[in-house]
Amino acid sequence: SFPSQVVYNRVGKCGSRTVVILLRLLAEKHQFNLVSSDIHNKTRLTKHEQVDLMKNISKIPQPFLYTRHVHFLNFTRFRIEEPVYINIIRDP
Repeated sequence: SFPSQVVYNRVGKCGSRTVVILLRLLAEKHQFNLVSSDIHNKTRLTKHEQVDLMKNISKIPQPFLYTRHVHFLNFTRFRIEEPVYINIIRDP
């Protein structure tokens, strides 16, 4: 079965804008919620910001894929169900 909670924590300059375009098409075809953050310039979060973001992510109706330029969030550290993570990097 497919995961119902996915986080794509994007890395800059690795083609993530193109991937999000493809994800939009897939979300429509396979009927999952694609939620993209409008925050692009804050990748390192305080502990409080991390918890707030994780709580907000966990409230998204499933199945979902959440995407944002943000460092890894350790959901289990705060006893929040861990989603599946995906990412893309490139070799210079």
